[in-house]
Amino acid sequence: MKLPNMKLWIGVVVVMVVCGVLSYFSSTSPDGLERVAVDLGFSNQEKTYWSNAPVANGQYGIMGWIGVALVFGLVWLWGRIVTKGKDRG
Repeated sequence: MKLPNMKLWIGVVVVMVVCGVLSYFSSTSPDGLERVAVDLGFSNQEKTYWSNAPVANGQYGIMGWIGVALVFGLVWLWGRIVTKGKDRG
């Protein structure tokens, strides 16, 4: 493997580890929108659409990894499209 590619993959692994570890420290407290719903009295009308999702109920590490992989893939694809036909030397 070429050195630049190795640096890229090391960076991807580091980002994935950091994303997975730090996501477990994310807040479980209600956010501002939930507070407004409570203050205005319509929080009891909440519907849960994703309760049966494979990554529901606090599996934030998996969601973080999926998000990083998705963004990385999209940016990589965009870079390939933009540089198509140019010398990548």
